[in-house]
Amino acid sequence: MLRGPQSTLFGKNTIGGALNITSAKPTEDFEAELSAMYEVEHEEVETKGYISGALSDSVRGRFAFLTRDIDDGWMENTYYDQNEPQTDEWAARGSIEWDVSEDLMISVKYEHGDWDNSGSSFDQEILTPVLGGILGAAGADVVAGNGKTTIGNNTPGIDYGASQTFEGDVDEFAVRADYSLSNGTITAILGHSEYAFDRNLDADFNALDGIGFEEEEDYDQDSLEVRFVSEFGDGFEMIAGVYYQQSEFNFLGRSNFNLNLADADSFGPIAVGSIIGESMIPGSPLVPILDADSSGTVDAAEASALPNAIGQFTRLNTIEQESESWAAFAQGTWDVSDVVRVTVGLRYGEEDKSAEQGAHCANGWDSSTPNDTAPNCNAFSLLLAEFVPHQFNDLQRDEENWTYTVNTQWDVTADIMAYATMSTGVKSGGFNSFALSADADEAEFEQEEVKSFELGAKMSLLDGAAELNVAVFDMEYDDLQSTIFTGATGFKVENAASASIQGLELDGRWQLAESLMLRGSVGYVDFEYDEYDVAGCTAAQRADLGFLGLFTKPAPGATSGTATAVGTNAFGQAATCEQDLAGGTSAYTPEYTANISIEHEVTVGDNLYLRTVVDANYQDEHHTAQDNDELVKQDAFTTVNLAMTLGSQDDRWDVALIARNLTDEQYITYSNDMPLFAGSQQVGWGREASYGIRGRIKF
Repeated sequence: MLRGPQSTLFGKNTIGGALNITSAKPTEDFEAELSAMYEVEHEEVETKGYISGALSDSVRGRFAFLTRDIDDGWMENTYYDQNEPQTDEWAARGSIEWDVSEDLMISVKYEHGDWDNSGSSFDQEILTPVLGGILGAAGADVVAGNGKTTIGNNTPGIDYGASQTFEGDVDEFAVRADYSLSNGTITAILGHSEYAFDRNLDADFNALDGIGFEEEEDYDQDSLEVRFVSEFGDGFEMIAGVYYQQSEFNFLGRSNFNLNLADADSFGPIAVGSIIGESMIPGSPLVPILDADSSGTVDAAEASALPNAIGQFTRLNTIEQESESWAAFAQGTWDVSDVVRVTVGLRYGEEDKSAEQGAHCANGWDSSTPNDTAPNCNAFSLLLAEFVPHQFNDLQRDEENWTYTVNTQWDVTADIMAYATMSTGVKSGGFNSFALSADADEAEFEQEEVKSFELGAKMSLLDGAAELNVAVFDMEYDDLQSTIFTGATGFKVENAASASIQGLELDGRWQLAESLMLRGSVGYVDFEYDEYDVAGCTAAQRADLGFLGLFTKPAPGATSGTATAVGTNAFGQAATCEQDLAGGTSAYTPEYTANISIEHEVTVGDNLYLRTVVDANYQDEHHTAQDNDELVKQDAFTTVNLAMTLGSQDDRWDVALIARNLTDEQYITYSNDMPLFAGSQQVGWGREASYGIRGRIKF
């Protein structure tokens, strides 16, 4: 795990760090391993293994695979009478190394992954009294935190057989050539990556048949990197190279709205009641539109005109994007003295992006054909779906960046190394696939930039029996990219201006005795938005401002506390709401985190061992919604895991009992406002207590 910006060697979009994962290489000697795990609570089966060895005097090969299935998830969906999520996943990797000559080695690697998953851990957790009463009367589960949900649809066209379905595959291919010189190695890597998936979602997150969302996404990327790594051996080493990448991204999303009054489970009947209620609000724009008999009120027959005008309606979002980038980079390390080293890195990169983005009405739920003249593509349906039909055919972005890193290391003693690092990083700007207005500026967001400072030390203590690492960091973000919920049925990325992050991290290990190891870590993070006046509003803020329904909204510019009504809809009202979160923190950023584990190993008989590992993981309270809504703030919690392994001393086989989340802690992994029902929330729950057995054998 590489912390902080890693833009010199790893490039853009590594602004907060990088996971440097290197798969095992083929071996000269034959070796193989096979393991299988069965988890009882959720009927999870996982198998994995590999085989590796020489294919000839100059060629080595390796094959690895993984399968994972969960048949009985931890959320009971009583709507479909099944437990969710359910997963069906597998992946495989094949790799070959060929010693072409004494100086040249060529490596080829291919990976494929495939998944077909069903259901989710979502629950309609917090409901307004009105929605709770409606859902309860319809037989839905409305009890919070009971491990049950009734998210589902039964209307043909948006009934996916589960709260969510998610199916796709991914392919990775790389060819690498390493050529050894007298003073270093030249490496060239040609890579290809692609993925495609289809996802279907009950997007109203309740038991009514209101919204179904379907998306299709595919991406492919080709890259080439050539670099030189020196072996000068004179107190100076370096790495330098160039990188090129091109990619294509395509997205299609259908938001299928159901206000068909002939469908008793649709939003139509609720809409009639809501329209009548909204029409009673002084100044409601619905009265002059729907009051056909000029009575001054809107009755049920008149209110039905609006859902009849919408019926079954589809908002179609599309984006086709092409990207091309290149970069040149260099990093050198100087031995200033026997105990001091200085590393300086510099990278220059350019990126060009072009896109075509659109939001349109479609011919119907199953259609991907835009039709903005369809009968149900009218002012009411456009207000419901929050968009203005548009097509942007010439979106363009050009970026160029210099990033750098400077690091000084000092060997204070033979056992203590102290360091100081300053680095910069960037995350590319881009385009919103869900841009809903006719303003091209909404379709684009700017690149994110960061400057990071870190001081730390790595220490070996107690004659090598213990290690301690400490790091203090400060990060300053400009144009921080944030995902914002529009308040009804859309998401977009905007730049949150600026943020400051300071923190402290400690981690280490201590061999308490020959058979007893203690490991632990502590983290402290102080995250604060310096500027962020475009954050999405909470439901309470929207209500305070006068967002009282789908069609009754305040005048643009109205304020309440830090919230402001912005934009203009077809009725001359505010289109949405923004709040100022300056001084606030980010979601999913607990102030304190900690981990501690104890590992104990004893000899059993002449040739067996028994290893026991217990670990506890603590997270402080934190927000789980991007608008920092207190309704779904997660309290501090701790999860405890246990593993007991009995195996042979020669490491040829072992059997393990594994328990995760032993105390069955309940915690939220995601939350957001329920579309079209202000004040109601859907949440995703973490996995409950689980227990499994795993067997492993090596050859």
